[in-house]
Amino acid sequence: MEIVFSDSRYLWFLTAVFILLLTHSISFGWSRKRALRFANFEAISWATRTTFLPKSILHLLIRIFILVFMILAAAGLGIWYNGTASDFDYMVIIDASGSMLAQDYEPNRLGAAKESASTFVELLNADTYVGVISFAGTAFIDQSLTNDKEKIKEAIKSIDVISVGGTAIGNSVVLATSVFKTSQETGKAKSIILLTDGQSNVGISVLDAANYAMEEGVVVYALGIATEEGGVFTEDLVVSQLDSDTLKDLASKTGGKFYLIGNLQELTDTYIDIFSSTEARIFFDTLFYLILAVFILLMFEWVLSNTRYKTII
Repeated sequence: MEIVFSDSRYLWFLTAVFILLLTHSISFGWSRKRALRFANFEAISWATRTTFLPKSILHLLIRIFILVFMILAAAGLGIWYNGTASDFDYMVIIDASGSMLAQDYEPNRLGAAKESASTFVELLNADTYVGVISFAGTAFIDQSLTNDKEKIKEAIKSIDVISVGGTAIGNSVVLATSVFKTSQETGKAKSIILLTDGQSNVGISVLDAANYAMEEGVVVYALGIATEEGGVFTEDLVVSQLDSDTLKDLASKTGGKFYLIGNLQELTDTYIDIFSSTEARIFFDTLFYLILAVFILLMFEWVLSNTRYKTII
């Protein structure tokens, strides 16, 4: 569970509480002096068998809570927690860097990723929205969110190796999260499926990207589409190996999972597992409950001020 604020200015509530305490203390002392001019304060206290100080403290506490709840509501207090969701929208991210031509899969990593991604699209419900992103040294939107399966599969099929050098995993995750953020809200949970050999070496750090996705409630499923021993992808026999730790950190931080894919069948099975998963990052907006609490406390203070707590002080 994570508590978040949409506006960091809520920190000023500490100053406000201090001012309230100071103001209340001064006003109470002033009122008490005025009362003592016209009445025997101790005699009144003895006769009523009550004390004025507890009454003052009760009013003070009510006002503090009212102030705190109002400021927290204005600050946009919310709570993210891991729960279950009935349906998802997806962004499929496919690594199109040169290392994806490694031949430890048939025909190569990129070909296996594209084939399995298309198979996954076929498993989805008709009202599921899917977007497609490819990346190398930078990230590109190949298909914005849509529920048109033919468009999605065509976008996946058209992905080819990108000539921009490097592997910018962080950039691709940030871009996918931003697509979710700026697209029309469907009310569904949001998931990213990342297929990569996991060797991020340019652009936004994977940690920063994971934090951004987490803040937006996006779950990342990271698929390591490379064997541990690696594969050759150039004539110079350059070997690309999987960076599992990076993908594990990315997935776990967002509430998702990391899958180490050994072959094409495992890749297909992984998609089925993701499709059947109900784990999601869910946001609980506290605004209504904070406002309700403020209203109840205001009514409570009004009742006290006009009944048994109606005193000259």
